[in-house]
Amino acid sequence: MKLSKRKLKLHDQAEEILQKEELNGADKEFVFENWHPAVNHDVTGHAVYFTPEGLASELAMQLYGEELVVLDLCAGIGMLSWSVVNAYRWTGKIPRIIAVEFNKDFVEVGKKLVPEAEWIQGNIFDDETWAQIDCPIDIVISNPPFGAIASYKYDRKLPADLEIVGRALDISPKGGIFILPSGSVPFEYSGVSYYKSKESSAWNRFLKYYPDVEINCCSIDTEVYRDEWRMANPRVELVDIRKAC
Repeated sequence: MKLSKRKLKLHDQAEEILQKEELNGADKEFVFENWHPAVNHDVTGHAVYFTPEGLASELAMQLYGEELVVLDLCAGIGMLSWSVVNAYRWTGKIPRIIAVEFNKDFVEVGKKLVPEAEWIQGNIFDDETWAQIDCPIDIVISNPPFGAIASYKYDRKLPADLEIVGRALDISPKGGIFILPSGSVPFEYSGVSYYKSKESSAWNRFLKYYPDVEINCCSIDTEVYRDEWRMANPRVELVDIRKAC
Protein backbone atom coordinates (compact mmCIF):
# COMPACT_ATOMS: atom_id res chain seq x y z
CA MET A 1 0.00 0.00 0.00
CA LYS A 2 1.43 3.36 -1.05
CA LEU A 3 1.21 6.13 1.53
CA SER A 4 1.17 9.86 0.90
CA LYS A 5 4.29 11.91 1.67
CA ARG A 6 2.48 13.45 4.62
CA LYS A 7 1.60 10.05 6.12
CA LEU A 8 5.15 8.81 5.59
CA LYS A 9 6.50 11.88 7.38
CA LEU A 10 4.14 11.31 10.30
CA HIS A 11 5.14 7.66 10.45
CA ASP A 12 8.81 8.67 10.57
CA GLN A 13 8.03 11.04 13.45
CA ALA A 14 6.29 8.16 15.25
CA GLU A 15 9.40 6.02 14.75
CA GLU A 16 11.53 8.78 16.30
CA ILE A 17 9.21 8.90 19.31
CA LEU A 18 9.57 5.15 19.76
CA GLN A 19 13.31 5.60 20.26
CA LYS A 20 12.68 7.40 23.56
CA GLU A 21 13.35 5.53 26.79
CA GLU A 22 9.91 6.40 28.14
CA LEU A 23 6.81 7.69 26.36
CA ASN A 24 4.27 10.10 27.79
CA GLY A 25 0.56 10.09 26.98
CA ALA A 26 0.89 12.52 24.07
CA ASP A 27 3.70 10.41 22.58
CA LYS A 28 1.54 7.30 22.71
CA GLU A 29 -1.43 9.07 21.15
CA PHE A 30 0.78 10.24 18.29
CA VAL A 31 2.22 6.77 17.65
CA PHE A 32 -1.16 5.06 17.76
CA GLU A 33 -2.50 7.57 15.28
CA ASN A 34 0.43 7.72 12.87
CA TRP A 35 2.60 4.57 13.07
CA HIS A 36 1.72 2.62 9.94
CA PRO A 37 2.28 -1.17 9.68
CA ALA A 38 2.67 -1.14 5.90
CA VAL A 39 5.79 1.06 5.86
CA ASN A 40 8.36 -1.53 6.94
CA HIS A 41 6.31 -4.74 6.91
CA ASP A 42 4.71 -6.88 4.23
CA VAL A 43 1.15 -7.06 5.49
CA THR A 44 -0.38 -8.19 2.20
CA GLY A 45 -2.83 -10.99 2.87
CA HIS A 46 -2.51 -10.68 6.65
CA ALA A 47 -5.56 -8.45 7.28
CA VAL A 48 -3.65 -6.04 9.52
CA TYR A 49 -6.31 -3.45 10.30
CA PHE A 50 -5.45 -1.45 13.41
CA THR A 51 -8.53 -0.61 15.47
CA PRO A 52 -9.80 3.00 15.46
CA GLU A 53 -9.28 4.55 18.90
CA GLY A 54 -12.94 5.41 19.41
CA LEU A 55 -14.08 1.87 18.63
CA ALA A 56 -11.40 0.45 20.92
CA SER A 57 -12.69 2.68 23.72
CA GLU A 58 -16.24 1.46 23.10
CA LEU A 59 -15.01 -2.12 23.49
CA ALA A 60 -13.12 -1.32 26.68
CA MET A 61 -16.21 0.21 28.25
CA GLN A 62 -17.97 -3.15 27.92
CA LEU A 63 -15.58 -4.40 30.64
CA TYR A 64 -15.99 -1.39 32.91
CA GLY A 65 -16.35 -2.06 36.62
CA GLU A 66 -15.16 -5.66 36.67
CA GLU A 67 -11.93 -6.98 38.16
CA LEU A 68 -10.57 -9.17 35.44
CA VAL A 69 -7.63 -10.94 33.91
CA VAL A 70 -7.96 -9.82 30.30
CA LEU A 71 -6.46 -11.61 27.30
CA ASP A 72 -5.98 -9.46 24.19
CA LEU A 73 -5.68 -11.81 21.20
CA CYS A 74 -4.08 -10.60 17.96
CA ALA A 75 -3.16 -7.45 19.86
CA GLY A 76 -1.33 -5.60 17.09
CA ILE A 77 0.51 -2.71 18.73
CA GLY A 78 -1.92 -2.66 21.65
CA MET A 79 -4.81 -0.31 20.94
CA LEU A 80 -7.39 -2.48 22.72
CA SER A 81 -5.12 -3.09 25.71
CA TRP A 82 -4.32 0.61 25.92
CA SER A 83 -8.02 1.46 25.88
CA VAL A 84 -8.65 -0.96 28.75
CA VAL A 85 -5.80 0.64 30.72
CA ASN A 86 -7.29 4.09 30.15
CA ALA A 87 -10.81 2.96 31.08
CA TYR A 88 -9.58 1.66 34.43
CA ARG A 89 -6.81 4.16 35.17
CA TRP A 90 -8.87 6.49 37.33
CA THR A 91 -9.93 3.59 39.58
CA GLY A 92 -6.30 2.97 40.55
CA LYS A 93 -6.64 -0.72 39.77
CA ILE A 94 -5.79 -1.65 36.21
CA PRO A 95 -6.69 -5.25 35.28
CA ARG A 96 -3.96 -7.75 34.52
CA ILE A 97 -3.69 -7.71 30.74
CA ILE A 98 -1.96 -10.38 28.65
CA ALA A 99 -1.46 -9.36 25.02
CA VAL A 100 -0.68 -12.00 22.38
CA GLU A 101 0.57 -10.96 18.94
CA PHE A 102 2.14 -12.94 16.08
CA ASN A 103 4.27 -10.15 14.57
CA LYS A 104 7.42 -9.64 16.65
CA ASP A 105 7.89 -6.04 15.47
CA PHE A 106 4.37 -5.15 16.54
CA VAL A 107 5.14 -6.68 19.95
CA GLU A 108 8.20 -4.44 20.34
CA VAL A 109 6.13 -1.36 19.55
CA GLY A 110 3.34 -2.55 21.84
CA LYS A 111 5.74 -2.95 24.77
CA LYS A 112 6.61 0.74 24.46
CA LEU A 113 3.01 1.87 24.11
CA VAL A 114 1.39 -0.42 26.69
CA PRO A 115 4.01 -1.44 29.26
CA GLU A 116 1.17 -2.29 31.65
CA ALA A 117 0.41 -5.39 29.56
CA GLU A 118 2.35 -8.65 29.57
CA TRP A 119 3.33 -9.26 25.96
CA ILE A 120 3.66 -12.68 24.35
CA GLN A 121 4.91 -13.06 20.79
CA GLY A 122 3.48 -16.16 19.15
CA ASN A 123 0.90 -17.79 16.91
CA ILE A 124 -2.31 -18.38 18.85
CA PHE A 125 -2.81 -21.67 17.00
CA ASP A 126 0.42 -23.07 18.49
CA ASP A 127 0.29 -24.85 21.84
CA GLU A 128 3.63 -23.29 22.77
CA THR A 129 1.99 -19.87 22.80
CA TRP A 130 -0.78 -20.97 25.15
CA ALA A 131 1.77 -22.62 27.44
CA GLN A 132 3.15 -19.15 28.23
CA ILE A 133 -0.15 -18.07 29.82
CA ASP A 134 0.22 -18.91 33.49
CA CYS A 135 -3.18 -18.01 34.94
CA PRO A 136 -6.92 -18.43 34.32
CA ILE A 137 -8.37 -15.93 31.85
CA ASP A 138 -11.56 -14.15 32.80
CA ILE A 139 -12.38 -12.58 29.44
CA VAL A 140 -10.91 -12.16 25.97
CA ILE A 141 -10.86 -9.04 23.82
CA SER A 142 -9.90 -9.07 20.17
CA ASN A 143 -10.01 -7.36 16.83
CA PRO A 144 -8.93 -10.53 14.99
CA PRO A 145 -7.77 -10.83 11.37
CA PHE A 146 -10.74 -11.22 9.04
CA GLY A 147 -11.24 -13.91 6.42
CA ALA A 148 -8.70 -16.53 5.32
CA ILE A 149 -5.18 -15.84 6.65
CA ALA A 150 -2.31 -17.90 5.25
CA SER A 151 -0.02 -17.30 8.25
CA TYR A 152 -2.48 -19.03 10.60
CA LYS A 153 -2.71 -22.81 10.30
CA TYR A 154 -5.83 -24.46 11.65
CA ASP A 155 -8.01 -27.44 10.82
CA ARG A 156 -11.57 -26.17 10.68
CA LYS A 157 -13.09 -24.53 7.62
CA LEU A 158 -13.92 -21.22 9.25
CA PRO A 159 -12.81 -17.62 8.68
CA ALA A 160 -9.80 -16.68 10.81
CA ASP A 161 -11.90 -14.31 12.92
CA LEU A 162 -14.26 -17.09 14.04
CA GLU A 163 -11.40 -19.53 14.54
CA ILE A 164 -9.95 -17.02 16.99
CA VAL A 165 -13.32 -16.64 18.72
CA GLY A 166 -13.31 -20.43 19.11
CA ARG A 167 -9.87 -20.29 20.73
CA ALA A 168 -11.16 -17.64 23.11
CA LEU A 169 -14.09 -19.82 24.13
CA ASP A 170 -11.69 -22.71 24.75
CA ILE A 171 -9.69 -20.68 27.24
CA SER A 172 -12.24 -18.35 28.85
CA PRO A 173 -15.59 -19.44 30.35
CA LYS A 174 -16.86 -15.87 29.95
CA GLY A 175 -15.92 -15.77 26.28
CA GLY A 176 -15.12 -12.27 25.17
CA ILE A 177 -15.82 -9.01 23.41
CA PHE A 178 -14.90 -9.00 19.73
CA ILE A 179 -14.85 -6.76 16.69
CA LEU A 180 -16.04 -9.02 13.87
CA PRO A 181 -16.83 -8.48 10.19
CA SER A 182 -20.52 -8.15 9.52
CA GLY A 183 -20.50 -11.31 7.40
CA SER A 184 -19.50 -13.41 10.42
CA VAL A 185 -22.42 -12.46 12.66
CA PRO A 186 -26.14 -13.40 12.43
CA PHE A 187 -27.53 -9.87 12.70
CA GLU A 188 -27.30 -6.31 11.40
CA TYR A 189 -27.12 -3.30 13.69
CA SER A 190 -24.46 -0.89 12.46
CA GLY A 191 -25.36 1.36 9.57
CA VAL A 192 -29.02 0.32 9.46
CA SER A 193 -32.14 1.89 10.89
CA TYR A 194 -32.88 -0.91 13.36
CA TYR A 195 -31.51 -4.23 14.61
CA LYS A 196 -32.50 -7.27 12.57
CA SER A 197 -31.46 -10.90 12.38
CA LYS A 198 -29.92 -12.27 9.20
CA GLU A 199 -28.44 -15.48 7.88
CA SER A 200 -24.68 -15.93 8.18
CA SER A 201 -23.20 -19.07 6.64
CA ALA A 202 -19.95 -18.43 8.52
CA TRP A 203 -21.76 -18.23 11.87
CA ASN A 204 -23.78 -21.35 11.06
CA ARG A 205 -20.55 -23.26 10.38
CA PHE A 206 -19.12 -21.94 13.65
CA LEU A 207 -22.13 -23.32 15.55
CA LYS A 208 -21.33 -26.82 14.32
CA TYR A 209 -18.17 -26.68 16.44
CA TYR A 210 -19.52 -24.51 19.27
CA PRO A 211 -23.28 -25.20 19.48
CA ASP A 212 -23.71 -23.90 23.03
CA VAL A 213 -22.75 -20.28 22.60
CA GLU A 214 -24.62 -16.99 22.71
CA ILE A 215 -23.82 -13.93 20.64
CA ASN A 216 -25.11 -10.50 21.62
CA CYS A 217 -24.82 -7.16 19.91
CA CYS A 218 -23.14 -4.57 22.16
CA SER A 219 -25.52 -1.88 20.83
CA ILE A 220 -22.77 0.25 19.30
CA ASP A 221 -23.21 1.56 15.76
CA THR A 222 -19.67 1.01 14.51
CA GLU A 223 -20.30 2.87 11.24
CA VAL A 224 -19.33 6.16 12.93
CA TYR A 225 -15.75 4.82 13.04
CA ARG A 226 -15.67 3.29 9.58
CA ASP A 227 -13.54 6.01 7.97
CA GLU A 228 -10.99 5.86 10.80
CA TRP A 229 -9.59 2.41 9.93
CA ARG A 230 -6.22 2.28 8.21
CA MET A 231 -5.71 0.25 5.02
CA ALA A 232 -9.42 -0.66 4.89
CA ASN A 233 -12.90 0.46 5.91
CA PRO A 234 -14.60 -2.81 6.90
CA ARG A 235 -18.18 -3.16 8.04
CA VAL A 236 -18.00 -4.61 11.52
CA GLU A 237 -20.07 -5.29 14.62
CA LEU A 238 -19.05 -5.15 18.28
CA VAL A 239 -20.24 -8.36 19.91
CA ASP A 240 -20.24 -10.28 23.16
CA ILE A 241 -19.80 -14.04 22.65
CA ARG A 242 -19.84 -16.51 25.52
CA LYS A 243 -20.88 -20.04 26.36
CA ALA A 244 -24.59 -20.41 27.05
CA CYS A 245 -25.54 -20.97 30.69
